[in-house]
Amino acid sequence: ATAHAALAREKAGGPEPRLTASEAFLASQQGDAPLADRLLGAAPVPDPCPAAWYHARGVAALLVGDVARACATLEAGVVAYPGDGGLLLNLGSARLAAGDTEEAIRLLQRAVRAGPQVAAAHKALGDAWYAAQRWDEALDAYRSAVALAPAHGPDVHGRMGDIHFRHGDVVEARAAWARALAIDPTHRLARVVATHEVAA
Repeated sequence: ATAHAALAREKAGGPEPRLTASEAFLASQQGDAPLADRLLGAAPVPDPCPAAWYHARGVAALLVGDVARACATLEAGVVAYPGDGGLLLNLGSARLAAGDTEEAIRLLQRAVRAGPQVAAAHKALGDAWYAAQRWDEALDAYRSAVALAPAHGPDVHGRMGDIHFRHGDVVEARAAWARALAIDPTHRLARVVATHEVAA
């Protein structure tokens, strides 16, 4: 894929916005967030600017730890495409990373309404409720994520276990932590509680 992208860039005679976004996405998939960020930062901004461009630039900035730039980019995207569930999801996640939990919740609720079948949107909303220590709302959001994608990620089950434990339901907590370990045997929280007897 990288070789094809280089060939396409050569044929285009230089940076081409859609190609650059594809290259940046590929770099992100390969774990090279700094390269993705550099590619998008150096490329000309397309006019009109598609939603995918805001996605790519915002996520790349978030992955390299530039939360303020990620928020600014994704906010511009949401202004341009207010009904785009992916932009709302990414902006909500960026706002959560910035510590603006209440705004993150509002954005992620919109993301869930825009894409009710998107497990990642429910999971992100659960993370925001969790950060706000709204345990019941977080558990409901995580349950929705799991219903859509049972193996969506070990953190969903790990946090569900934590919430069950906070509610005093040790049996459900253990079951959730076991599911987290089944998905990822190296999951830190689940391993800690699995190796120590949890008091009933």
